[in-house]
Amino acid sequence: MLTKLNSESYKARIEKLFLRRNTKSLETMQRLKAIYPLPKTAIHIAGTNGKGSVSIKIAKGLEASGYKVGLYTSPHIACFRERIQINGKKIPEEAVLKLLPDHEEGSFFEITTWLAFRWFCEEQVDYAVIETGLGGRWDATNIIRPILSIITSIGMDHTEILGDTLEKIATEKGGIIKPGVPVISGPKADYYPEALRVTGDFKTYEEENCAIAKRALEWLGVSTIEEGLKARQPCRMEWVLGRVLFDVAHNPPAFEKLAKELKGQKFSVVAFFSPDKDQSSCLRHIEPITERLIKKASPLEALKEALEYQEPVLVTGTFRIMAELKDFLLKEFLSTNKTKKG
Repeated sequence: MLTKLNSESYKARIEKLFLRRNTKSLETMQRLKAIYPLPKTAIHIAGTNGKGSVSIKIAKGLEASGYKVGLYTSPHIACFRERIQINGKKIPEEAVLKLLPDHEEGSFFEITTWLAFRWFCEEQVDYAVIETGLGGRWDATNIIRPILSIITSIGMDHTEILGDTLEKIATEKGGIIKPGVPVISGPKADYYPEALRVTGDFKTYEEENCAIAKRALEWLGVSTIEEGLKARQPCRMEWVLGRVLFDVAHNPPAFEKLAKELKGQKFSVVAFFSPDKDQSSCLRHIEPITERLIKKASPLEALKEALEYQEPVLVTGTFRIMAELKDFLLKEFLSTNKTKKG
């Protein structure tokens, strides 16, 4: 168990880490690469949407076959340590304090990536499933040489960084492709002639993500595919208390798919966005399923108002609002039940 001093030290280190700015350079990563080892048996996953879901399904499929599997994803919902896991267990605070290289220059994502790589190597994982943060070519994760690369989808997002056309975005995402390394691409990533392409007309993102993960697990030769496909990340089409649907759709392609999945239903919508997102396009896609859009400055106040209406509530947009609103719902539910029993 952590001492109080260590716990406070951990919080201070993480707060300091979040102050680091991101950069478009692999210089820091190349320097660290000369000092520390890299995961040797890695699966590298990029894409506009679906990369996190595909990552966790592959990791769980490998774990079910008895392997020790590191999983690196982003962003987190409630806890920084969610980003770095081995067999479903978050990196301990003690390991963060021990391995986090605070003396090095570098961005938040670069240093966090190196924390993941160091822990996976120290724990001698059999596989490391690595999700890119943004793009691919200049992503901090792109110093590994994986055994398999995956590009889940290509869509319009982060255009100010990745480019203003699908072709430019595909070039950036395709930067993870390396000579001699097999590539799997999803049905919405038809830009890579060398890839093993997953095809089909999938009604939901979940079906699409399952198909991509299945192809990857088949390639990896594991028999526990179905166990992997059952895994889902939090706040991806997740119902809470049977009435509030959480989904971190955060770009136009994801909102378009969300509207198709929920066709015929009506919601009170609580939606908040990061400043760089195309908010108007996102909301336009979900107009057919929107009974009312709750406009409040505070996500929590918006949710409270939405709960006053009879229709179900959809909470969507940025990852940053999810933990607070889920916690509120669960605490309210527990409080109400306790009062009724009393």
